[in-house]
Amino acid sequence: MWQRYNGYVHGREPLLTMAYFCLSVLAWSARDWPTFSKRSHPRRRAAAKYAIELDVLDTLGRLTSILGDAAGGRKRDEQSEDRPPTNAEHAWVDAAIKALILQVGAWAADPSKQLRQLTMGDLPRLS
Repeated sequence: MWQRYNGYVHGREPLLTMAYFCLSVLAWSARDWPTFSKRSHPRRRAAAKYAIELDVLDTLGRLTSILGDAAGGRKRDEQSEDRPPTNAEHAWVDAAIKALILQVGAWAADPSKQLRQLTMGDLPRLS
């Protein structure tokens, strides 16, 4: 996650593709988390493993899926808005990724430690 974020910071990768990759890494890394069955949604497992409010992950998934133009979009479908993120959306995604990297790092440093949950209240407002 850090490597991809660093690529974004240095202009080698668009914000939305970097952010979606980080979200997918979280889901992938929690695939065997014992709290939930294999049928549980990957974001639910990631939220439980890393003490992240599910709304944070769902909001990140929504923004990285619907936003973006030809220069910085991750995908294009009927829900796409064909526009770059607003300043508030850009700031939120950037802050969310930094917070997720720190949260995952804290978990990796001591998986047995009870982490403070990362919530939407910890991130900038979207409106």
